[in-house]
Amino acid sequence: MVMSKTIAIFLVSMIIVTYYIAFSAAQTPTSAAPVATPTSAAPVATPTGCPMVGHNCTGTTPCCSFFGTCGSGSVECGPGCIPEFSEFGACS
Repeated sequence: MVMSKTIAIFLVSMIIVTYYIAFSAAQTPTSAAPVATPTSAAPVATPTGCPMVGHNCTGTTPCCSFFGTCGSGSVECGPGCIPEFSEFGACS
């Protein structure tokens, strides 16, 4: 009789554990929640000239440098010269 009570308690315990495992698995989400994506970006300002001077470079200082200043030397007219804000053909 003691042996059958022990077996009964063991079987009931196994049923409870099995139910708990099955119930827990059913409650666990299978996929991550969707990630929100921005719908629009902030507007970007359009430059109106060589950045540090606010206008296009002309005349005796025809080149807009990488640093945003106008000039006529190798720094302004050489590598990094910004042709959009310099006189036509001034950048080398």
